[in-house]
Amino acid sequence: MNESNDNSLQAGSPPDLGKVSWEASEYNSRRYRDKATRSIAGWLIWVFVAVVAGQYALVTWFTFADNADGLVQIEKVFNAVLPVVSGLVGAAATYYFTRERI
Repeated sequence: MNESNDNSLQAGSPPDLGKVSWEASEYNSRRYRDKATRSIAGWLIWVFVAVVAGQYALVTWFTFADNADGLVQIEKVFNAVLPVVSGLVGAAATYYFTRERI
């Protein structure tokens, strides 16, 4: 019952992975970054469209329902949300179309 309890790790030599070129990995990161910026810009544009369409739908609904208080509240919310969303869309579009010049 004299067993040796050797818990050491025998890793051996690392496999030969060959030479990894820096250009290939840079190309992959650039492709990923381009895909991510395109996705973010697309989502921001869709959010902008949803905000504007939602505002017009609510204004139409409150107009036909003769709810003047609702119209005032929607106007306040829209005046607060639209500059923020349009600023984000403008920044994303500017970055997307001028990223090659940076």
